[in-house]
Amino acid sequence: MKQKVMELSALHDVAKSTASTLKLEKLLALIIEKTAQVLHVPMCALKLIDKKTEELTVMASSGLTKEYIEGLRSRVGEGITGWVAKEGKPLAVSDVTKDSRYRYLGAAKRGHIRAMLCVPLIIRKGTIGVLSVYAPSPHYYTDDEINLLSTLASQTAIAIENARLYEEISYQRGALEQLMAKTIQTQEDERKIVGLEVHDVISQAIASLFYRIQTCERLLDLDVKRAREEFSEMKRMAQGTLDDVTRLMFNLRPPHLEDLGVFPALRRYVDQYQRENAISVEMEVKGRRKRFHPSVEITIYRIVQEALTNVRKHAEARRVALKFEVNQETIHGLIEDNGKGFNPNPFLTKGEAEGHLGLLGMKERATLLGGTLDVKSSPGKGTVVCFEIPALSRERK
Repeated sequence: MKQKVMELSALHDVAKSTASTLKLEKLLALIIEKTAQVLHVPMCALKLIDKKTEELTVMASSGLTKEYIEGLRSRVGEGITGWVAKEGKPLAVSDVTKDSRYRYLGAAKRGHIRAMLCVPLIIRKGTIGVLSVYAPSPHYYTDDEINLLSTLASQTAIAIENARLYEEISYQRGALEQLMAKTIQTQEDERKIVGLEVHDVISQAIASLFYRIQTCERLLDLDVKRAREEFSEMKRMAQGTLDDVTRLMFNLRPPHLEDLGVFPALRRYVDQYQRENAISVEMEVKGRRKRFHPSVEITIYRIVQEALTNVRKHAEARRVALKFEVNQETIHGLIEDNGKGFNPNPFLTKGEAEGHLGLLGMKERATLLGGTLDVKSSPGKGTVVCFEIPALSRERK
């Protein structure tokens, strides 16, 4: 009874200690320390499973030599700890030199290891690792020892999962804050561009019209023929200004996007683009052409619009290919030109510092929706913009 009280007290201390921190690295070190204390063992180790490689890696240990730790790498299903990770069951080995599954006999002898007890770290999703204790001489582990380490492993698995969730939430919160800041900055940059265009094009055109009207007022009594010529020029300027306003409004919110969807709207944009520029554009769409969430449609439209603007301004290209493939989960897009090419890396990493916001803005638009965008180019080889965006339907948010 005294022994049971001591064990329960020790487990309470472990639970209290593991609840005191949500930092994974600190938590694992704390778990190893408490494991050694609770089971009165000289050596112990905690391995976690890498989901991608299925490898068991020592994340924390106590009393083990560096040589032994470096040799402990194994995969799920390999060796004693690998068997425990695969089967999800405890395994006690009284003498490792007599177990064919044990693979580190030389290191074990030099590290004074003869017996080991391994228990799985299990959560609802499955086994995430293995907690092991070692003895320097042959030892027959009792049911009480196995149950005690298993109970400790259950607490440990929950604590590790909580720590991982905390780290994931902290990362997502930080990423969300960065994306919100970038979104605000992108909006401000777009407003700046609109403001400059209004100032440089529309304001100057209206100012010029104002001065010509004043001139016409004076000419009406002096030179009617010259006044008529001025009126004709004013009419031409007014039409040009109206076209500029229409283009600006079209760029701010494409009128066909909401009514027809992203791909029909892009076809109309491409038709206009080809009429205004000596650049041939081929557009191909594969897959089901359904409507997507407005944020998805405007993002695809803006990426293509920015890419084609870059082609017109910088690429010196004569041909552009637009290719889209829609499946159930994602939309894949490709914009490829046969222009002069360039090195895109500085503009994707230092765009704000360098003052080139186009490529960086395209990448951030895709990232905001949980997608990706990559630009492949080199001098003389043309440019390829590839993106992938989740195909959220209009019903999903």
